[in-house]
Amino acid sequence: MIEAIDRIASYMSGLTSEVFRRTALVQNDVVRNFEIIGEAARNIEGEAPEVAATHSEILCSVMAAMRNRLAHGYFNVDFASVWVTACDELPPLRSQIEGLHNELLRQDLL
Repeated sequence: MIEAIDRIASYMSGLTSEVFRRTALVQNDVVRNFEIIGEAARNIEGEAPEVAATHSEILCSVMAAMRNRLAHGYFNVDFASVWVTACDELPPLRSQIEGLHNELLRQDLL
């Protein structure tokens, strides 16, 4: 998840929302990495529900739902919402995931 978040940040670095909305290549790459994040979140819920329950600040079901909307939205993706989510939600999510990752490492669970 951290790698996908970092990729999105890299793809969007230096762009304005207007440029993002006009650049299909960047849109596709960003959406693909949101799909990866959502799939990983779905796997956490399904395969480690105790982790998801213990870390309710990491909104796995919301990320999985976004993945489904993006993956099946085809030509109806709201790129303004994608932009806002990438800019506003991913930085704190990255910190949360990194904290969880470090905790799991300390517990020898990874």
